[in-house]
Amino acid sequence: MNRTMYVLAILLSFLGCQVNDPSQEAGIDRVRVHAPELITVHRGTEGKGVVRLEIRDGFHVQANPVPLPYLIPTELELDEPPLFTVKVPAYPSGAPYSLHGSPDTLVVYDGLVTIPYIVSVPDTAERGDYEVQGLVTYQTCDDRMCFPPVKEPVMVHLRVF
Repeated sequence: MNRTMYVLAILLSFLGCQVNDPSQEAGIDRVRVHAPELITVHRGTEGKGVVRLEIRDGFHVQANPVPLPYLIPTELELDEPPLFTVKVPAYPSGAPYSLHGSPDTLVVYDGLVTIPYIVSVPDTAERGDYEVQGLVTYQTCDDRMCFPPVKEPVMVHLRVF
């Protein structure tokens, strides 16, 4: 019964969230996403980069993976340019978090979070500059409620030598 009440409370807080400020709705004041300026990679090698999430004090986002199926994990998705392979090898560990009155322990990110990724460039790739588009998905919560999920675009700039 406690789990049902907890799920109901999260759903009601989500549905009851009325936000008029567009910057609040997009999560801009709660989380900032930073992608690197430029990653340089030699043909036939891998380049490593990170996307950073800066989460404002008093807020958190769900870690990846999430311990419960109804939670929305933080996720980085990067498109693959032709011939390249892009992967997120592992998400960072989150911190345990308990909500008052819930028997479940959540796993969350707060503060500064670094999500690594790897770009593999084949020997046959042309030299030059490339843009890799992507999305960071997250749902910001505080100690009382969760806000609507956000899909924030990111752009990774890649220079192949």
